[in-house]
Amino acid sequence: MEDNVKEWETHHVFATAEHPQTSGLVDRVNRTMNQALEGYFNTDMMIGIAICRQQFLKSKQLDKLVYGRLPFTTLKNHFPCPKERPKPFDIFLARVGELREAARHNIIRKQEKSKRLVNQRRRIVRDLRPGELVLVRIKLKKKNKTKKYLPKYVGPFQVVKKICPTTYLVEDLPANRQK
Repeated sequence: MEDNVKEWETHHVFATAEHPQTSGLVDRVNRTMNQALEGYFNTDMMIGIAICRQQFLKSKQLDKLVYGRLPFTTLKNHFPCPKERPKPFDIFLARVGELREAARHNIIRKQEKSKRLVNQRRRIVRDLRPGELVLVRIKLKKKNKTKKYLPKYVGPFQVVKKICPTTYLVEDLPANRQK
């Protein structure tokens, strides 16, 4: 046998040193040797063929132990049909409805938690009345200038009216207004 393997110039190559898994060449060599040896045996001698199969197809048996199936199987064995009947569509729809409701409750709970954590750092701001003086925060963009020295607020401005709970209409001070 060793003479035949040397004559065929076959080498068993492992994929890695740490995980000695074959690169598929072992299965091919075993299959070729099995076919060659079957030619030497008489087809009536099924016991001899069975012994050779057990000896030369050990890697397939290892794959069956590791993966639970043979490495080269039919498509049916790769994707076995479920043994139980599929659930009716109305049960599926009820389950989807339950999952959507659970997801909605999870989202609401997470939003409330996020709101609570963010609002802990917020200042309590009182409503502004018309006539009060305020500074307005701006983000100036000047080319070739560092943001470090740019002003963050401009003003003062005078509040004219409240448009919505967080928005106010402001104008320049009466002394600074241009006519």
